[in-house]
Amino acid sequence: MVERVFFKTGEVIFNENEHSSFMYILNSGKVAIFKGTEKISEINSPGTLLGEMSLFLGERRTATVIAMSNVELEKIKKDEIQKRILNPDFALSIIEALAEKLNATSKIASNYHKYMETLNELEILAKDNKEFIALINKAKEIENSDNDRIKEMFNFKSLLTKKIINPFIEQTNKSIKTILSIESQNQEAFKFGLRDINIDAASIVNIKGEYKGVFVLGFPKTTAIRMTSVILDQEHNELDEEVVNFIMELNNVVIGLIVSSINEFKFDIGTPTTIFNKETLNNMISVKPALVVPFVTELGEFYAIFSLELIK
Repeated sequence: MVERVFFKTGEVIFNENEHSSFMYILNSGKVAIFKGTEKISEINSPGTLLGEMSLFLGERRTATVIAMSNVELEKIKKDEIQKRILNPDFALSIIEALAEKLNATSKIASNYHKYMETLNELEILAKDNKEFIALINKAKEIENSDNDRIKEMFNFKSLLTKKIINPFIEQTNKSIKTILSIESQNQEAFKFGLRDINIDAASIVNIKGEYKGVFVLGFPKTTAIRMTSVILDQEHNELDEEVVNFIMELNNVVIGLIVSSINEFKFDIGTPTTIFNKETLNNMISVKPALVVPFVTELGEFYAIFSLELIK
């Protein structure tokens, strides 16, 4: 018997690093594939396999998959695959998908594997070995790189802050006033993870170009619902499709204003993806250093989150 499952826009289908005992076949809708906060691809082709790599290789999920529309999937458990694999067409689709994704994953995760190889070698080498010292320095370079990124985001005189982060903050305030006819005030920034922040719904946008990273607008449930109710002049009580549309539209407006106001740098800005899952969002953002800027309005607080680095 075929088991069909359904996900709404913004819902997480599965998370990176989860264990799994099943895979999916996409019947309808569109999904986004993320490695950390980087959107790798969008898929809307019926028949596409999702989650087959971890199932066949016996490893954790290699990516996070999020519904970008209402999605219908066929769920296949591990014991059912043995029956289906006798079908030549199904077997061929599995082989092709595994080969393609193994190739793509090896390219995406090349730096990660280098880092893991370094750490593994550190455990083997003796402390008085020159090669050991060299490997230690490699690990420190990685750590220092992350520290340098967060320092630059916190340095209000840095090029990144003056030319990128400040305009994003200014245009976020402007967008709230334009869309909702209310004032918003940004508060003191802090490093992601240092304070608890309440985000139930968020819109995440990847940025590529001279600066690479991610921009996120995150909302507590109450703020998102209140803002949507004001926009539509209709009471809302849940994080429904109209709330999704509001969050995406707000991020689209901010991005549109940013593109027109920042002309010193070349940008390639992706399509916003809405996420309704606190744990997934926290896991995605915590992969790399990130800066949080809180905003306060009469309808509640929300957050802008930046994780950016200069591509040299």
